[in-house]
Amino acid sequence: KVSVGEAVQAMVLNALGFVESALYLTPEFFDNKPVDLLIREGLTAEDLNDDSLGRALDMLYEADITQVFFCVAFHALNVFEIEHDFVHLDNTTFSLEGDYAIPSEDPRAVRIAHGYSRDHRPDLKQVVVSLICSYQSSIPVWLQALDGNRVDKESFPKIIQAYVSQMQASDSRELPYFIADSALYSEENIKSLSQVKWITRIPGTLNEVKELYKSITPEQMQESALEGYSYLEVGNYYGGLPQRWLVVFSKAAYKRESATFRKRLAEKRRQAEKSLKQLSQQEFPTQKAAKTAIKALEAQWKFHQVRPVKLEKVFRYKGPGRPRKGAKPEHVGWRVVAQVVDRKEAIAEALKSKG
Repeated sequence: KVSVGEAVQAMVLNALGFVESALYLTPEFFDNKPVDLLIREGLTAEDLNDDSLGRALDMLYEADITQVFFCVAFHALNVFEIEHDFVHLDNTTFSLEGDYAIPSEDPRAVRIAHGYSRDHRPDLKQVVVSLICSYQSSIPVWLQALDGNRVDKESFPKIIQAYVSQMQASDSRELPYFIADSALYSEENIKSLSQVKWITRIPGTLNEVKELYKSITPEQMQESALEGYSYLEVGNYYGGLPQRWLVVFSKAAYKRESATFRKRLAEKRRQAEKSLKQLSQQEFPTQKAAKTAIKALEAQWKFHQVRPVKLEKVFRYKGPGRPRKGAKPEHVGWRVVAQVVDRKEAIAEALKSKG
């Protein structure tokens, strides 16, 4: 009695009002609503029970929900003449209660597993949902459920390739630009996406980016039409593809990030001074041992160092009390006398990447 389309429409309407309510409560949701006007004449709230909705979900799964979603969304874009020259790709996670110890034998089924939790619930298993949305309208045009431990860097290129394949099979228009976060950017991913256009943020961990930050100053950049921003266009070649990198500088971001950096720097200095104080209270058998201890301590610091390094002799005499005049020490040790100072060049280098 209830078609798949009508069941989906009922579930969408229910989700708009009670996102977290269980599926079997759908009839209660529609109990005081005009089902004949909202969905179809002849249907009642009791018809929209968990059996009819569950059967619809099973049929959608058999038909491939990603394929169905794409066809409906793509048709809607064309009917309403919505431009989608740019699309955004991102993943999100849904945490699930329960054990889910037995994986499905169906190779198409997603694996409910522990993974990186965007809900900040690493104790719960989850599934990953990938969405591609059109730029200005934010209408989803692609939906795909993935294993709970799927990593963005691995899934992004496969999702883009699948979407491109569907577009090429459905329409002859030019492919859109794909916009994604820095998980998209790796040498392997770029090579696999050589036939599509993409926009992403280059990870700051790349050596090429670090060198770029060192070599560019805000004074070299061009003022943007947006107040407080300036930019510089840089040609680059990475992963076998020529690219256009845009370095953007924000005065407000620089001020904010610099203040945070200096606050953390002050805390690191306090920790360094505490460590040096503990070291200065130790006695070393030789000068070499004392200098080795100083080097080991400095190796833990990125923005600080020990200067000036002065070593004082520590005399130990036999017996308690003040030694007699002319008595020779039984043991001579060494103690560090120094202070913590900033590594100015390292701090200046770190500030270059702010903003």
